[in-house]
Amino acid sequence: MHGSGYERVATAGCSGRTIRRRLKTWAAAGIARQVHALALRAYNQMIGLELGDVAVDRCITKAPCGGECAGPSPADRRKGGLKRSVATENYGIPLGIAAAGASRHDSPLLAPTLQAAADQLGGALPDERTCHLDAGYDSQPTRQALSDLAFTGQIAARARPPPSRPGGAGRRRELTPG
Repeated sequence: MHGSGYERVATAGCSGRTIRRRLKTWAAAGIARQVHALALRAYNQMIGLELGDVAVDRCITKAPCGGECAGPSPADRRKGGLKRSVATENYGIPLGIAAAGASRHDSPLLAPTLQAAADQLGGALPDERTCHLDAGYDSQPTRQALSDLAFTGQIAARARPPPSRPGGAGRRRELTPG
């Protein structure tokens, strides 16, 4: 939920079990989303969010206790894992997040991530907006999702294999004493 060890933050007045129960209740009530939306609005009023350029990327984390979104992780011998997709504004302030099982492809998470960002901002995205993505998102479903959500897409080019070298690939050069 929030990443801290319950036993470390527990006190004589509030046990780890109580903390866990309260966090579960607050999560079900959507408290974290409400606090995040309030923080984004306050930040935008005081400093200003740069919403014309949004970046989306993802990471795979461990999910040893499972959960409704967890799935087998391709990066951790198929143990429980979670893929988090996060949208950030131009300076890296997180706007929205979506989660799925770790083995899920990136492109299906794009639309829910951008929608989560729009929801957190109360629809305050500018008319002209660009979404920056890495090459893992380079697909027709991604382009369609960007179009449906009125984003211009900036998708990094897929890597091309290096040109073959004379003498065969993978051959080691002999070092001569100098």
